Amino acid sequence: MNLHLNRQLAALKYGLVWRKPGFLARMTGFYLKSFVVRQQQPLRYVDFAVDYACNLKCAHCFKTTLETNDKHPRLQVSQYKRIAQECVDLGAIHLSLQGGEVTLLKNLEDLIRSMSPQRVLVSLTTNGTMITPSLAQRLYAWGVDQLNISIDSFIPEEHDQFRGVKGAWEKTFAGLKTARQAGLNVQVNTTVSKFNLYTTGFLDLVDYCIDNRILLNIVLAAPSGNWDANIDAILDTADMRCVRALIQSSAYVRQDMDSIVLGRGCPAMKEAIYITPFGDVLCCPFIHVSFGNLHEESLRTIVDRGLQYPFLQAHAKQCLVAEERVFIDKYLSKTFERTNLPAGCEEIFGLPKDVAAEYTLPNPVVVADNEVASVIAEWRRRCNNCETTQAFSH
Repeated sequence: MNLHLNRQLAALKYGLVWRKPGFLARMTGFYLKSFVVRQQQPLRYVDFAVDYACNLKCAHCFKTTLETNDKHPRLQVSQYKRIAQECVDLGAIHLSLQGGEVTLLKNLEDLIRSMSPQRVLVSLTTNGTMITPSLAQRLYAWGVDQLNISIDSFIPEEHDQFRGVKGAWEKTFAGLKTARQAGLNVQVNTTVSKFNLYTTGFLDLVDYCIDNRILLNIVLAAPSGNWDANIDAILDTADMRCVRALIQSSAYVRQDMDSIVLGRGCPAMKEAIYITPFGDVLCCPFIHVSFGNLHEESLRTIVDRGLQYPFLQAHAKQCLVAEERVFIDKYLSKTFERTNLPAGCEEIFGLPKDVAAEYTLPNPVVVADNEVASVIAEWRRRCNNCETTQAFSH
């Protein structure tokens, strides 16, 4: 069975939520529009950051520069209900809640129910430490389908060091197992940087996910939040060849910028958006630039504004914020060492016509099919020779 078919079957495992016929009908319509009708790409995925409070102290946390806002109040549950409907109207089939640590919220049930859970796939992004059998069962009953659990290493000491709390790894893996037992699908999110790509902790995490048929979502390190301006963390072309080879070698390894099924490239603004607790709409969690605020404008107006920018119209084949040094130096660097974020889109990018004249999307990093095995073999060799105690020292 070829890898492409295996990838589709893995996606079906996560997407076929039989208890939600309304969602299944909408998902079918979404893919018909995307592949058959070939009209403008409908919105697919919306990430709601509903609160930034957290019980861990992660070294790379991207939300630290977004935690305060003196221009707009926090969104209320009644507003989330309206915004979720706007998302559905634009085609969204997957709504996700995150933080901070979303399971700390006292009104989590109300927020989930405001998302029209019978019409969409609902996921939570969590560190997993708070997932008890009781909570997992309640999440399932409220309409949650999937947990995206953040894990940084298969070695407990490395994970705990990166997450800033001793014992986090043990609680996270207990939460992962509890969630699966409760009928929730689980995806593992892992941040990959210069500091951990060639470590046994990352290697063993990859193997664990593949062996247990758990989707492993690779999130590329970006110079944002706590890693603001940290160019040393981002991967170079040789590193990205390893990442691409990993994705090409297994149906259960993917990169966060790609849809599981569509695989066209970066979905920012076209297929996916990020909404802060204060209503700012970002094209990406790591690009702290607002294209508008939902206290003031409709989601359609804001998305249409974002899609005027050429680099958001096309599906970029590189992650602009994590791989593309020209984009980082020219645009993202304007957000470095600032606390009043998100900035406005025109402040950072200028007008769309200006961007069209001065910036061109880069070519992708490519690994030929006949190179994948040798690239993976070399990556494994380097991981096995790594000094693991140094992996998270930066």
